[in-house]
Amino acid sequence: MRWLLASMLAGCASTPAPQLAHHAPLRPPPAEPAAHHRVVVTDTEIEMLPDVWWQGATATLTPDAERALDLVARTLDADDEIRALEVRAYGGDPAGWQLGRDRAQTIVDGLVRRHVDPHRLVARGLAIDPDGQLGPILTILDRAP
Repeated sequence: MRWLLASMLAGCASTPAPQLAHHAPLRPPPAEPAAHHRVVVTDTEIEMLPDVWWQGATATLTPDAERALDLVARTLDADDEIRALEVRAYGGDPAGWQLGRDRAQTIVDGLVRRHVDPHRLVARGLAIDPDGQLGPILTILDRAP
């Protein structure tokens, strides 16, 4: 019996321990960087970035556009010298007048929901921009001296 126990212990000592496969969990892919929202006010315009505004050929705003409107509303709230702002939006093709009007009104409605005085806003929809731009253009029509 001693011999059996000694040979079992000897066998255990000489047999390498089984290697357990250990795999670290894979890192998730990096998240898409958040779009950097920016509003630039000049003497004549309010420029907004990013300029991805519409969900396809609709007047429905993208989530990034909703966040950009938050910034525009805060800008208008902070700069009460801007008394009138024209929102131009384009439908994207010569037959896109109605889509352009709907897009411009969507922007105005979004700003009004964010407590911008509707008397400060003018919606103007157009069919096609000669420069090929589809995002809205905010032109300052009247500024307090």
